[in-house]
Amino acid sequence: MASDRPLRADARRNALAVIDAARTLFAERGVGIPMEDVGRAAGVGKGTLYRRFPTKDHLIAAVSRDRFDRLTAAADELAAEFGDPVDALGAWLRDYDRSAQQYRGLRAVESAGIADAGSAIFTDCAPMKERAGALLAAAQAAGGVRADVEITPLLSLVASLPDAFRAPDGSSLLLPVVLRGIAGVRTG
Repeated sequence: MASDRPLRADARRNALAVIDAARTLFAERGVGIPMEDVGRAAGVGKGTLYRRFPTKDHLIAAVSRDRFDRLTAAADELAAEFGDPVDALGAWLRDYDRSAQQYRGLRAVESAGIADAGSAIFTDCAPMKERAGALLAAAQAAGGVRADVEITPLLSLVASLPDAFRAPDGSSLLLPVVLRGIAGVRTG
């Protein structure tokens, strides 16, 4: 949301109504839906809508916040679960890839927002990027990922994998190509 100040109860209800309406409409019609349609579905006026979510980017970030939080926690869980950091990174990237399936058009918006320091998505996904970056660094230290791979371009690339090449479970058929492309030469 636009501010970190605590919200009054009615303002919080309105913000949550907008987020809930956006989730429903994004799932039905994609993230390209006009903001005003979201406001109408939430039962709030334009002033309320734009006060909490000044841009579509802010609304998409708010809708994605739970997903970013889950993926942040998953990075730590996978690092502990897998003995091999390369396998942990691969599992996390598969989860990250599948998690954007929920809303048509989200991948393109997220791919751009992850790399744009002025984007609300950039700000809201920072903890997730940090934890994914730690997975990447561990995989690089193990020699399983090229040293020149950076987390932001990698996440942007995975987020931009086209929907036309998806398995029934929602995973990209192109992700294995990406994983092979970032593979390094193991030294041990």
